[in-house]
Amino acid sequence: MSAKEPFRLRIAAHRAGGVDEIVRFLSDINAAYEACYFFEVRLTRWQRRYIFEAPSHTWLEPNLSVNATEPSSILPEFQLELTKVSINSPGFWEFLGALNPLQQMREYLKDRHERLKDKDYRNLSEKERLQLENELLRAQVIKAKHDVLRDRVSLLREMDMSDQQIAELVWRSVGVPLAKLGRHQDAGLIGKPLIENEESEIG
Repeated sequence: MSAKEPFRLRIAAHRAGGVDEIVRFLSDINAAYEACYFFEVRLTRWQRRYIFEAPSHTWLEPNLSVNATEPSSILPEFQLELTKVSINSPGFWEFLGALNPLQQMREYLKDRHERLKDKDYRNLSEKERLQLENELLRAQVIKAKHDVLRDRVSLLREMDMSDQQIAELVWRSVGVPLAKLGRHQDAGLIGKPLIENEESEIG
């Protein structure tokens, strides 16, 4: 299956919410999706520069041009789309988009869902939570325990980047948008995610 082939992600809907809260949730999930999507774009560009132009970290420019990271630069078939909503019990939000960004979001939210079972985590301050968010994403990157991150980590290691550099790069690229999306789990609006046709139930 192509990394950018349209794919569906379902996230459990635990409750309804006010209009402002729902707007923030949709804005945050779209921002997280775009961050993950454009991280793929950056990796492709960096790989080409590394191979053909400069075999050193000089190829690792911090940002792409503005035009390359605007939502309009995502092909229409890969822009994130809200396809279904059910606020029943159990309910769900269903989104359609490119496979790799949705998989990274799914794995991140799944790991956070497990962490939310820890009462100590729920009682942490905002600063402490952000530190743990960073550690969570760092652990995902270093262990590379699912296919999307495994491929990315392998690519970056081929570019002679250390695990520390890779973890910092991923946090700067996608960490903050994913952390903002995760706050909606903390608030009880959403729960465990799953991709359509996965056998496990929505939690």
